[in-house]
Amino acid sequence: MSFSSVLNGWIRRGREPVRSLRWRMRRRSDWALVIVLALGLLLVAALLIAQIWRPLPGSSAGDPASLTLATARGAHDRADALVRQWANDAALIRARATWGRATDYAPGTGEWTLLYYSPRRAQTALIAVADGRATLTQESSVEPRLATAPVSLWTVDSPTVFEQVVSQGGDAFLRRHPKALLTLTLGLEASPVWQGTLIDRDTRRTFVIELDAETGQITTIQQSP
Repeated sequence: MSFSSVLNGWIRRGREPVRSLRWRMRRRSDWALVIVLALGLLLVAALLIAQIWRPLPGSSAGDPASLTLATARGAHDRADALVRQWANDAALIRARATWGRATDYAPGTGEWTLLYYSPRRAQTALIAVADGRATLTQESSVEPRLATAPVSLWTVDSPTVFEQVVSQGGDAFLRRHPKALLTLTLGLEASPVWQGTLIDRDTRRTFVIELDAETGQITTIQQSP
C-alpha cells in the first residue's frame, strides 16, 4: 500500500466526524426553527382569539356595571357631569325611554332622554344618553318657576317598572299585541311617579301602569277596551 493511499484514508476518516457534527448541528437548527415558528403561530392565534372575543365599546357583555348604564338611574348618573357644567342648580324633571317593540326591552338597553330645569337660568335642558354618552340636545327658556321633587326621593329604577308592567297585565296585553311599543317615564314635577305604557300602533289600544317612584307602590292600572 502506497503512502498516498494511506494518507487519503486518514483524510477521509478525519472528515467523517466533521460531516457528522455538521449534520447534527443542522438538525438542531431545523428543530429550533420549527419550535420558533410554532410559538409564533400560537401567539398569532391567541391575539386573534382575544380580538374576536373582546367586548364592543358600550356593550354589556361581561361588565355588570354596563348592564345598569342604560337604566334610568344609570342614565341620570352619566348625565350628571354634563348637566352640572350647564347649570349647578339644575334639577331633574323627567326621564323617558321608548322601545319600538316592548318585546325588545332588556335591562341595559335603550336610549334615555332626561329633562333638567335650572331656576337660575330659567331654562330647561334636554340631555340624551345612549351608548354610554351624554349629549346636550336642546335648551329652552321657561317663564314660570317649575316645582321639582328632590331626586333623592326617587329610589325605584326602570327595570322594576318593566317587571310591574309585565306582571300586572302587560304580559297578556303583549300576547294580543306583540308589536306594541313600550315607554317608561319618570316624572319629578311634583312627586316622584313612574309610568309604564304599552301602545299598539295599529289599534291604538293601550296598557298603562303608574307607581310611586319612591316606594314602588302601584297607584293606577288602566287598559283601553
